[in-house]
Parts: sequence; structure tokens; C-alpha cells
Amino acid sequence: MNLDNEQLPNEDLLREQIRKKLEEQSQKIQEELERLRSKDEKTVEAERYRKLLEEERARYYQSKGYVKVVAEDGTVEWIPKERAKALEDRIGEEIDDLEAGQKRVLWFVVGVVMLMILLALILFFLFWPRPGAIRVVTNVPKASIILNNDTTIFVTDTVITDLEAGKHILSVYKKGYKIVGEPYRAIDLKSGSEILIAFELEPAPEPVKIIETKTPTVVEEDTFLTRIRQKAAEIEAKLNQPQ
Repeated sequence: MNLDNEQLPNEDLLREQIRKKLEEQSQKIQEELERLRSKDEKTVEAERYRKLLEEERARYYQSKGYVKVVAEDGTVEWIPKERAKALEDRIGEEIDDLEAGQKRVLWFVVGVVMLMILLALILFFLFWPRPGAIRVVTNVPKASIILNNDTTIFVTDTVITDLEAGKHILSVYKKGYKIVGEPYRAIDLKSGSEILIAFELEPAPEPVKIIETKTPTVVEEDTFLTRIRQKAAEIEAKLNQPQ
């Protein structure tokens, strides 16, 4: 019983200390709220003052004929109309110069691209294999053309086109004639080129023909048939005599 009475004052004291701490915290919270409210009011007031200042400044400078200019960093400057006009002209010139420079760069790039395309086409036509042609002529016309050991449908004088570049063997043939000199011509046809090949022909001697002869066999006719033919001839002669 005595122990409980001794503990009560300590517990009351503890509760009292707790209440004081809570009151102090509550007081601090209230003070902080008041400070923030006051700060907000000051901020709003400062914003109102700034707006009013800007409005009055704008009215003042506009009444003096000034023009408002906003810089890239957001700062505002009021300048006379003449200076504003000069600044506007200068900015316009700078923009024109910038556009002209951009156009020059664009045309330069386009020119470089077109030049590269042109060079590519030139290289293509120079190094890509193209068909060639051979013009074959002879002093005697209508000679058959032999190309790569095959007789073609072409006769001289003519041009054989669409031939692959490279090695070709050429000759001609005409009945009754022979080629003077080398009968075959080896040709190295270049890509896209045309070569003229001429052959000279001269009459060729006719080959000697050996004809075998046989002694004809005499066959004696039958005497009866002979007499009949003679008799028919006599009768025909008599009938043809004039009366």
C-alpha cells in the first residue's frame, strides 16, 4: 500500500512532463504555420507588386513611344522605335544570311551527290562490258561470213553487231573464189568498239573432173521385129505418096 502511494507522484510528474512537451511541439507547429502563411502572403503581395510595376512601366514606355523587346534569357528591355526597327532589320538580314547559307550548303550537298552519281555512271560505262561490232568487207560482194567456225546468215559487205567483247575468229567463203593470204583472222574485240576486217578474193581454178567412159554394148535386134518395122515403113511411105 505504501509502495503504490510512493509511485503515484512519479507517474503524475511524468504525465506532466509529457503534456509540456506536447504543448511545446504544438506551439512550434502553430508558429511554423503562421510563418508560412505570412511568407505566402508576402509572396502574393510581391507578385502583385511586380505585376503592377510591369504594367506601370509598360504604360510609361509606351507613352514615350518605346517598344518592348524580350531577350533570349527572358529579360525585358524597352527601346526606342528607331532602334527597334534597326534591330528588326538587322535580325532580318541575319535570318536572310542564314537562309542563304543554308541554301548554299544544300546546293553544295546536291552538287556533290550529283557529281558522285555522274562519276558512278561514267565508271559504269567505262568498265562495264558492252557489245561490240565487226564490219566485214570483200572485193567480191555476197561472200558468206564465217564467225567462230560457224557459217552465219550474214554476207559481205555488212556489220555484225551485239558481239561479246573478247576473242573471235573470222573468215569468208564464196563459191568459185579463194581468199588471198591468211584465210582466218583472229580478232580481239574491245568492249563497245567496231572493227573493220577486209578480205581479198580471187577466182579459184575449177577442179579437174575425171569422167569414166564405158564401151556401149551392141544388142542385136530380133530379125522378126526388124522385118515388121521395115514393112511398116514401106506402107507409111506408100500412104504418103501423092495420088
